[in-house]
Amino acid sequence: MKRFVFFFTTLLFNSFSVLSQTDYKSDKYVGPQDYTANIRPNAKLVLKGPANDTLTEWQSIPFDFYFFGKKVDGYYISEDGYITFSKDANKSKYKNQAIPTVEEPNNAIYGYWENLKLENVMTMWSNEIRSITLGEPTDRFHVIMWISAIPENETFSTAGLSFAVVLMEKNSDINIVYVAGRKNTTLNGLIGIENEDGSKGLMLENSPNFDFPSLTSVAADDITYTISENSLSKEYEVVTNKNLNLYPNPAKDIVHITLKSDDYIESIFIYSLNGKKLTEINSHINNINIDFSDYQKGIYLLRITLSNGKELFKTLIKE
Repeated sequence: MKRFVFFFTTLLFNSFSVLSQTDYKSDKYVGPQDYTANIRPNAKLVLKGPANDTLTEWQSIPFDFYFFGKKVDGYYISEDGYITFSKDANKSKYKNQAIPTVEEPNNAIYGYWENLKLENVMTMWSNEIRSITLGEPTDRFHVIMWISAIPENETFSTAGLSFAVVLMEKNSDINIVYVAGRKNTTLNGLIGIENEDGSKGLMLENSPNFDFPSLTSVAADDITYTISENSLSKEYEVVTNKNLNLYPNPAKDIVHITLKSDDYIESIFIYSLNGKKLTEINSHINNINIDFSDYQKGIYLLRITLSNGKELFKTLIKE
């Protein structure tokens, strides 16, 4: 809290905006979800067994998506349970290790990184990887799903792991969903994310020794991990931004926020001095008016997300 208050005071007296360095947090939910139930029958077939230590062809993301603060436009899929946004990736790495590390693959989302394979079986909707985009513009989600992937030392008759990585258009959130799982052996997998140079990463559960859970095909026991930006726990670099104006400041009622740029304001979050989020506004325009007449007198922090992925911070004094 001391760091946050000091940072806030620096903003107030220097009239700076802030560009943040992206950090992440995670949440866990058990129960039905919307991301994999509608994948049939319209999902694109990306990879079909047999496949072992294989990277797919480059796949495009159908909306703007930001990963560790940088825009990414596509990815490769490994049947070993991860996707990588690195365009120069040329092979799949089946053996996982604790992250972050400078060793490849990097720049990746690890849905369940283990030594997996796809067999050549005739059963439909198994031993394959599919993708689909669902939802409406500004709130779409892009699903990449491994269907009945098999641990290296087992066969389709004894094992099948179904899970998905879901890229969310809104706020560039990430969902990792475990849908079904059967196996005879204990696995040591990794679930998490890692930036492009291996300097930052997030591991969930007891990765890299996470055993894939035993799950039925019933949605009630699906496990969803949501990974999202943890903005107020970040380190910050103070920068000036002459294109963003907020006035009047101090203010009694209506506050005008204007952006003179080819980009637009995507969202605004209003926080109290102690870091509590009070309001969220989604805009997708360059000029916004906010009514502060019902707010108590005091100091507020506005976190402003732009369409290019940058985040700017402004302080406001309410009279």
